[in-house]
Amino acid sequence: GIDRSERSLRSRWSTINKDCQKWAAAQKAVDKLNPSGTNEDDRVSAISSMFIILVVGV
Repeated sequence: GIDRSERSLRSRWSTINKDCQKWAAAQKAVDKLNPSGTNEDDRVSAISSMFIILVVGV
């Protein structure tokens, strides 16, 4: 297997954690909008779109 240093693991975890926080922020924003007539697939699609905007900055 790959032997990763503690520094490498911390760096990778930092990246994952930042992206998780962005996903949670996108989910919270969509929940706050509370769009009527949407199902779970619609909500996940909206969260995904917002996440991309947060990550890419478009």
